[in-house]
Amino acid sequence: LEDHLLHLGKLTKEKKEKQRNVMKLKDYNQFSFHPKINPVSGRLATDRSKMSIAENSRDVSQSHIQGNKFEFLFEDAKRRKEHNEKMSKVIADTECTFRP
Repeated sequence: LEDHLLHLGKLTKEKKEKQRNVMKLKDYNQFSFHPKINPVSGRLATDRSKMSIAENSRDVSQSHIQGNKFEFLFEDAKRRKEHNEKMSKVIADTECTFRP
C-alpha cells in the first residue's frame, strides 16, 4: 500500500511538472523576443540618422541605417541624455551664484 501511494505521488508530481513545462512553452511562444519600433520612432530614427550623416559627411548606405534602427535609437537617446545633463550643469553653474 505504501509503495503504491509513493508511486501515485511520483506520477502526480511528474504529471504536474509536465503540465508546467507545457504552459511555460505556451507562454514563451507568444513572444517574439524582438523589439518592435512604432512608425513614429522609425521615422525619427531614419530622419535623425540622415541628419547625422549629413552633418558628419559620412558615407553610410540607407540599408545600413535601416538595419541598425534599434542601435541608432539607443545611441541617440544616450547622446541626448548626456547633452541634457551637460546643459543642466552649465545652466546650474551660471544661474547659481552661491558657492558654499
